[in-house]
Amino acid sequence: MTWPSVLRGPFRDGSGRSKHVHPGIHGSSINWSNVIALVAVHVAALGAFWTFTVEGLVCCLVMITLTLNVGILLGFHRLLTHRSLRVPRWLELSLACLGASAAQAGPITWVALHRKHHAHSDRPGDPHSPSAGRWWAYLGWTYHPFDVDLQRWARDIHADPAYRYIERWSTAIILGVAGGLYVVGHLLGGQRLALSFLFWGFFVRIVYTWHATFLVNAMAHAAREASPSAAGDRSRDIWWLALLPCEDGWHGTHHRQPQSALPGYAWYHVDVPWLVIRSLEMLGLAADVKRSRESSTALRRVHGRGSRAVTTGSL
Repeated sequence: MTWPSVLRGPFRDGSGRSKHVHPGIHGSSINWSNVIALVAVHVAALGAFWTFTVEGLVCCLVMITLTLNVGILLGFHRLLTHRSLRVPRWLELSLACLGASAAQAGPITWVALHRKHHAHSDRPGDPHSPSAGRWWAYLGWTYHPFDVDLQRWARDIHADPAYRYIERWSTAIILGVAGGLYVVGHLLGGQRLALSFLFWGFFVRIVYTWHATFLVNAMAHAAREASPSAAGDRSRDIWWLALLPCEDGWHGTHHRQPQSALPGYAWYHVDVPWLVIRSLEMLGLAADVKRSRESSTALRRVHGRGSRAVTTGSL
C-alpha cells in the first residue's frame, strides 16, 4: 500500500548516476501517480477559502511545526539521514511516523534521496540540482522516476523491519492524520470546525510544506549551466529562506557540516528543530548530539556574504 506523494517512486535502476543532471536529458517518462497527487492536493486545498476559521489556521501552523520541523527536519533529516543525535527507539520510530505524515515520502525513500543529494551535490547523480534548471529543481524531478538504490543509500534503515513497515503503510499514516484532524475538529466545534481542521491542517499544510521544500531545492543551490562532468557543491545560505518555518535558509552552512545538529552559526539563526533537540537533550532523551567542528567565525567567513559551500562533507 503506497501513497502517491511527491517523493515516492517508481525507481530507475539505482545505478547511482542520475540521468537528470542537465537540461534536455530528463527523458519523457512520467510518474503519473505523483502528477495526480500533486494536482489533487492543490485542488482540494482550494476548499480552504470556504472553511477558514482562526482555529483552523492555528491547526495549520501547529501541523506545519509537527510534520515539517519535527517530523521531516529533525526526524528524517538530522536523526535518520545524518545521524546527528541518538534518541530512544520508541522516540525514533515516533519521529519517523511523524515525518511520514508530512506526505513527502516514507523514511527509507526520503533518506536515500537526501544522502544521494549530499554525495553528488550539483554534480551528475544529484536528484534535484538547479544545474538541470530551476523548474527541474523545484518540481520537475518529483514527477519522474527516481534513480536511487534504496538498499545502497539507506542501507541501515532499509535493513530494519520497522522502517520497512512504516514505508509500506505510509498511506495509512497520512490518511489517519486526515481522519484524526476531522474527528478532533468535530469534537471541539462540530462540522464547521471539522472541515476547517481538515482543509487547513491537512491540505493547506501539505501544499505549504511541499512548496517550502521545493523552494529550498531550487534557490539554496546556485543555478549554473554545467556539463555532466562539472563538479562543485554550489549550496549557499539565503537569509529570506530562513523566514520560512524551516532551517534551510542556512543551507550552505549545513552542506559544509552536514552531521551537525545545529545548522546555523549565529544567535539570530533561529531553528525550531534545534530547540526541540536541546529540549530532548536536557530531558535525557537525546544523546551524542553532534555540534559543528568549525568555529562560528570560520563559518561566517565562508558563508557570511552569501558565498557558496565548497565541500559536501560526510554523510
